[in-house]
Amino acid sequence: RAPAGGPGAQYRVRLAVAGKWRRVDWARLPGPGEAPPVGKYYLNASWSSGANSAEWDLAEMEPDASAEGLFQIVTRLPVGGGYFQIVRNRDFSQVFHPPELSAEAGEVLGPDSGAWRAWWRVPGGGSQVRILFQRTLQSGQDVRCVSWQRLPDV
Repeated sequence: RAPAGGPGAQYRVRLAVAGKWRRVDWARLPGPGEAPPVGKYYLNASWSSGANSAEWDLAEMEPDASAEGLFQIVTRLPVGGGYFQIVRNRDFSQVFHPPELSAEAGEVLGPDSGAWRAWWRVPGGGSQVRILFQRTLQSGQDVRCVSWQRLPDV
């Protein structure tokens, strides 16, 4: 049995048709493959809902050219702080989240759809904060990192 492919693994897929018969086969191509398509990443935050909205609005994170796979967004926290997750391609089955509720920066899980139970918490509030998300492929491993920093008031 061939090893499971990770992010960036490439395969050759063939469809053979003979009359009413169909056959599909595939083979993993050698080498580490290229990085997976980048996609777009969005901030799903407790403070980003509209006044009359039952759902939170997703805010697109901007690519940061200073590092590979780095995305950022600058936002203002509410006075009491708030909670957030990262969503890929506006798809709630592709959510990046911490392993537990109210986590500080650290381990990143996902993308998956089990994120309803875990959010990063940014305490305090009333100030601007830069939220950073980085996703890279290193030695065939999907490496993810989330952090944030408060910005000085201007």
